[in-house]
Amino acid sequence: MRVPAAFSLATFCCTLYGCAATDSCLELVKQGKNDAAIAVCSERISAASPLAADFNHRGIAYSHNRQFDLAIADYSKALQLDPKFIPAYSNRGLAYAWQRHFNLASRDFDTALELYPAFPDVYLNSGFSLFLQREFDKALSEYNRAIELAPKFSKAYVGKGRVLAAQKKFDQAVVEYSKAIELDPGTSDAYTFRGDAHAQLKRPELALQDYNSALGIDPRNRFALNSRGNLSSQKGEWEKSIADYSAAIASDAKYTVAYRNRGLAYHRMRDVDRAIADFTKTIALAEKDGIAYSARGNTYFLKGEYGLAVQDYSRSLELRPQNAAAVFNRGLALQAKMDFEHALPDFKKAVELKPENEYFHLTLLIATRLAGKDPAEATAKLRQHLSAHEKTKWIRIVSHYYLGDTDIQREDVLKEARNAENARKVAERLCEAYYYLGVKRLLEGDRKEAEQYLESCLGTDVFTFTEYRAARALLLQMKTGGI
Repeated sequence: MRVPAAFSLATFCCTLYGCAATDSCLELVKQGKNDAAIAVCSERISAASPLAADFNHRGIAYSHNRQFDLAIADYSKALQLDPKFIPAYSNRGLAYAWQRHFNLASRDFDTALELYPAFPDVYLNSGFSLFLQREFDKALSEYNRAIELAPKFSKAYVGKGRVLAAQKKFDQAVVEYSKAIELDPGTSDAYTFRGDAHAQLKRPELALQDYNSALGIDPRNRFALNSRGNLSSQKGEWEKSIADYSAAIASDAKYTVAYRNRGLAYHRMRDVDRAIADFTKTIALAEKDGIAYSARGNTYFLKGEYGLAVQDYSRSLELRPQNAAAVFNRGLALQAKMDFEHALPDFKKAVELKPENEYFHLTLLIATRLAGKDPAEATAKLRQHLSAHEKTKWIRIVSHYYLGDTDIQREDVLKEARNAENARKVAERLCEAYYYLGVKRLLEGDRKEAEQYLESCLGTDVFTFTEYRAARALLLQMKTGGI
């Protein structure tokens, strides 16, 4: 079927929502008042012989609330009443896609297009389903087809922008979002996603302008609130970021990303109990969120609850087995418990997963020596790493100091640490330097000087660094007779 040259968006909206533009339930859906819409739709459904559109409208409200099982049930009831009701197929397909039931989604989209091949919304929803599957070229094709059918369909341009952003083509994404805004200046999401693209392009001022524009249109836009919170986090403005994450959560109590990001902000403020609570909530909502398990593990580590940290890193690794950072951090938590039997295999695995990481090689050597094992293999691996990789990080001077193959002295390590480009970098390098120097002195039998270096490491207050956590754990073991 050849599509008419000018597809009417008025006709499209009528088709999408069931030609009930004055329906109070539908109006509430469009205003984002989903609970109220559900109540009104339910009243209509129970009070009289319901129409397919009534179930469709309530299904949309349920979908917006991310109650997808209820939404799917309503779309299915709409189709029982009218097996040719195209919007219900398209909307049910979208709900299936959100649940990652992509085969069922594809079947509904195909059925809708068999009934009416010129329906832009079906291509829009199909494009989003393909986007979720990371089938980016196919998703772009669907969005382009929607635009061919309805050249002023702003949501399709937003969809294209999201695909291009996922492909890291941020400049091109900005063009698509800008087109969507030109067509519909009231589209909050287009401003939000364009802001995200600007943020990726290191344009924080433009990003902030877009987030503020998005929130001027829709003050409850959870994506804009979360993204603006991320900008504040990048600047270390933790209270501002927490305020935005909290507002995002108030907008959507199931928005897992905002809980996780707020937890990270609380962690940076050393409010470990609130951080753990947010990570726990994230996991309750998304039990397969491996990042949340790792983040909670880091917070337990900071709190000194090493057993719980090990449990969380292990769960994270069940979900993301190739996560070198989680393997490494679990090794450090095990080392904090003086469990070298299990820590050493983790450090070896971290080196295997990321052989280019010099810190991993150095930590393996340190743990091997702390465990009283023969360091020959770990030493050889570090030497091989040094010969195979150019000097790109300041840590190289520490590696040479540990190997003892140059005339580098402790003073040289500290001098190099203080040569960083700004005060923050100096503090971070000194945190590392004091830790590694402290461990070296401990291995050489000078416990007093080792304690002084490790205390100096803690004095930098760079508590987000693994060296800080390891120094604190090692000091505790030294003072309680564990080592």
